[in-house]
Amino acid sequence: MTASGIRFSDVHYRYPAPGGAVDALRGVSLHVHPGELVAVVGPNGSGKSTLGLLSNGLLAPNMGSVTVDGLDSTDASHTWDVRSSVGVVFQNPDNQIVGTVVEEDVAFGPENLGLPREEIRMRVDRALATVGLTGLERREPHLLSGGQKQRLAIAGVLALDPRYMLFDEPTAMLDPAGRTDVLDLIERLRSDGRGIIHITHHLADIATADRVLVLLSGRAGFLGTPSELLESPGQLAEWGLELPPIMRLTAALRDAGYDLPLSEVRPEMIAGALWP
Repeated sequence: MTASGIRFSDVHYRYPAPGGAVDALRGVSLHVHPGELVAVVGPNGSGKSTLGLLSNGLLAPNMGSVTVDGLDSTDASHTWDVRSSVGVVFQNPDNQIVGTVVEEDVAFGPENLGLPREEIRMRVDRALATVGLTGLERREPHLLSGGQKQRLAIAGVLALDPRYMLFDEPTAMLDPAGRTDVLDLIERLRSDGRGIIHITHHLADIATADRVLVLLSGRAGFLGTPSELLESPGQLAEWGLELPPIMRLTAALRDAGYDLPLSEVRPEMIAGALWP
C-alpha cells in the first residue's frame, strides 16, 4: 500500500558557493499528511524555502529522500506525477501570473495539460469561485489589488487540482485585509482535504496550523502544535522569533486568568473573553 503524504526523511541539502558549499538543510525529517496544515517558521537563512523547493522536486536532496505519496522526487520517471501533485504558490504573485486577463491566466495550466475545452472551463470557474474572484474573469491582472493577485496565483495552481500545496510566504507583500483573505483561503483548502505546507515569517499565521516546524540553521529545532511552541516565549526570542502584538496580548490575558488558547489571534474571541 502506497504511503500517502509528503515525506522528508533525514534530508540534507547543500548549495554550492564561492569558498565552500553552504548547508541549507541538515537531517530534516517531516511527514505532511493529506488534510494537514504544517506551518514552517524560522529566521532568515534557516532553510525554509529550500525545504519548500524540495517538496515537489524543484530541488533534489544531497542525502536522504523526499517522497510524495510514495513516489521518489528524484526519480525522473515520477517527475510529472510529483510536480502535478504538489502545487506551489510563491511570495510575489507577479512571478506566477502569465495571462492577459484573469480567466486566461487560470486556464494556462489546464490548457498545457491538453484537457478538453469543457473541462478547462469547469476548472477555471471552480478555481475562481474558490478564491472569490468570480465576476473578474475579463479583468486585466495589473488592475487587481495585491491580495487579489495572490488569490489569482492560487487559482492558477488550484486549476491543476493538486493534492498538496506549498505556500512560500504568500502574505509577505499584502496589507492586513489581503493577508486575512489569503489565510482564510489556506484554511479552506486544508478543510477540503489538501495537505498544506505554509512557510511564513509571521507567528500569527501559525494559529490554525495542525503542527509547526521551526527550522534553525538547517535543522529541525521544534516540531509540535502551535500551543506547544508558544508555551516558551523566551525560547522563541532565542530563536529570533518574536510574538506579534496580538499574541502578546493573549499571553498577558492568560496570565491574568482569562481562558484563551495561546494561539488565539481573533480579536472577536479575545473581546468575548473580556466581556462574555
